[in-house]
Amino acid sequence: MFKKENLGDSVRSGGFGEKKFFGRSPYHRHFAGYSEYLAPRKSGKGMRIKRIYTGDTYKLDLPKVKGAAARISQAVLTVAAVWLFVRSATKYLPGNSFWAANLAQAVTIAAFVWELISLIHSCRTNVYTVGAFRDGPRALRRSSLAAAGAEGVLTLVTALFALLGGRGQMVPELLGALRYLIAGGMILVVNFIERSIPYTISSGTNEKSEDSEEIW
Repeated sequence: MFKKENLGDSVRSGGFGEKKFFGRSPYHRHFAGYSEYLAPRKSGKGMRIKRIYTGDTYKLDLPKVKGAAARISQAVLTVAAVWLFVRSATKYLPGNSFWAANLAQAVTIAAFVWELISLIHSCRTNVYTVGAFRDGPRALRRSSLAAAGAEGVLTLVTALFALLGGRGQMVPELLGALRYLIAGGMILVVNFIERSIPYTISSGTNEKSEDSEEIW
């Protein structure tokens, strides 16, 4: 049987809730803004935890067509940027064997994965709970900036390698750096679009009861 002090804990068994992801357990990230309370089971034996959303709601404040156009633009730009990155990174060139370029490529891939995940979360709906907004639009702003920054570093590393040690492959190396630069620019546009999208914040309509605990 659960006690009042158990409410709001990450997970009730197995200790999974102790694991953190960017400073929060997955449980807290998913149920952010929800309030938990104890209710009797239907069988009458013991109690169970129930949840009701009491947090703020974030709504994309654009007409449907403009909102859809913004998300489609972000998706197209991201896919195009990934394509340019892959096209350059898979070329059989000396620069793609350079350790600094490999490190920058690895960071860029991680940033792209983060951005794609946050973009998918952002496209799923136009109305977000606290947790959904953190994983969607807010994460998209950060991840797109990280991806653009990684592309910028990769551009610089590739260009310097081409100029200082191109080994007869200067032009192809510089073309690769140019593709990285264009890809980074596209991701910056994704970031700009996201930051220009207005969101209205509405207070939760469900009231938090005295015997419940809110998750943040």
